Parts: sequence; structure tokens; C-alpha cells
Amino acid sequence: MDGFWINESPDAIVVCDKEGKLLVMNEKAAKIFETSGGKALVGKSMFNCHPETIQPKIKALLANPRTITYTDELNGAKQLIHMNPWYKDGVYSGMVEMILDVPLEIPNNIK
Repeated sequence: MDGFWINESPDAIVVCDKEGKLLVMNEKAAKIFETSGGKALVGKSMFNCHPETIQPKIKALLANPRTITYTDELNGAKQLIHMNPWYKDGVYSGMVEMILDVPLEIPNNIK
């Protein structure tokens, strides 16, 4: 997908199939997962870059696709993680994960 907009996105974007095989990883995601292999992870199982303690949750999400959103905080930095199923011709095909850097304090605008 060279030249595709996600490659230069300031947010990390990872796409896997419904078995957890990594299909796409943009540059930001490759930097985040650099110690696990970075771009070399594409074509391999996403379980190679997640701790064993989280793998049952990922397997459950792949088996029962739904949208989940949460925040992580590490070394004084906060990230918003958003995972969403993706479909091809109406058939569930895998998950998309987006990781966004966010301020520690985020305003909540209610309208």
C-alpha cells in the first residue's frame, strides 16, 4: 500500500485479518512495535507483538468482533486505542487498530 494515506498518518494504524495475521502497519505503528519487529511483523501473527496476558482478550475480540476504545498511559504519555472490525463485501474480515497520542488531560465537550 505504498503511497496510501495511512502510511503518513500521525496516528498508528494496524490492520489484521480475522485470524490475527497482520496485513498493514503504517510507519507510526512500526515505530511503536519496533522492539517486536516493526514492519517485519506484517504477514505474521499479531500475537507476536502483544504480551501473553492480553492474547486471550485479542482472541475473544477476533472471534466476537465489536468496537472497543480505551486509553493507556505509559511513561507520562497517554494514548487512545480504538479497535474496530472491518468488512469486505459485508463479510467480517478482521480488525483495524488505531493508536492516537493524546494529552493527559482531555476536555470533554458536552453539547
